[in-house]
Formats: sequence, structure tokens, C-alpha cells
Amino acid sequence: MTVAPPEALTINAYLSANYSKEELASVREALEANAALASELSRDDYIARNIPCALLTSSGQCRAHPVRPLACAGFLSTSRAGCEAEFKHLAGRDEVPTDKFAMLAALAISYGLKDACRQSDLDGEFYELHHALLRVQDTPDAGAGWSIGDPVFEGCLT
Repeated sequence: MTVAPPEALTINAYLSANYSKEELASVREALEANAALASELSRDDYIARNIPCALLTSSGQCRAHPVRPLACAGFLSTSRAGCEAEFKHLAGRDEVPTDKFAMLAALAISYGLKDACRQSDLDGEFYELHHALLRVQDTPDAGAGWSIGDPVFEGCLT
């Protein structure tokens, strides 16, 4: 999963405002574990392993749902059973039925965001979610730095 800098900054701000220090420490641990795996594995291998997103709770709920990445917001399955079968790699499963228009809309918005950043001389590249969130957490005033063109996300996995 990739995010643009404004998405990473927004997700981090949301988490910081809505979760306790203990919960944030747990998220941080999961971010670090997933970032390490993303660095070690090829993109295809990482995806094939069905590694749960670090933002998911143990019950599968997204901690950042109101500000989730556009890639997540655009992926709307029209069948819970189909979605579960895909995640569990059940034999004989069909393609997950999705709302193709929602997916296209999210993709268009995502590229519009990227283009708006570029036109404003800001970094609008797509970065691997876990790496980007760790960078935001580890960079004092990441949002302020990014907004004046500092290379906050330089070196993050894409």
C-alpha cells in the first residue's frame, strides 16, 4: 500500500489525536515490523503473504478509517464472503467483486493529489505506507518541513 505525503501526515495526526500512548506504541511496533518486511521482501512477495496492515486492530478494524489512504477508500468490495475468501486464499475463490467506479474515483483523486503537490513544488510521490508513517513519526515538525519543500520522505521505500 502506498500513500502520498499529505495522506501520511493526516493519518499520523489522526492517530495521535485519537489513541492513547499505549495504543500508539502498539501501532508503532506493528509499523516497524511491517516496514522491515516490506524492505526485505519483493513487492510481489510482500503482497502474497497477506500481511495485515499495521493500522488494523486485532479484530480487523482500521484505526484510521475516517482518514484511511485513498487506495483503501477506493477498494469497496460488494461481497464480504468474496473478500474473506480472497484474504484467506480459499481454493476455488472467484475474483473479489468490487465497485469499479469507486476504485477509479479514488485512483483519480490520488493522482490529482500527486499532481497538485507537484504544481505546488511539494513532494507528492507515493511511498510505502509503513515507511512513510514511521518517517512522519520520527521527523520533528514533519508537516511543516514538508510544506516548505523539505525532503522529509527522501529515502522512504516507494
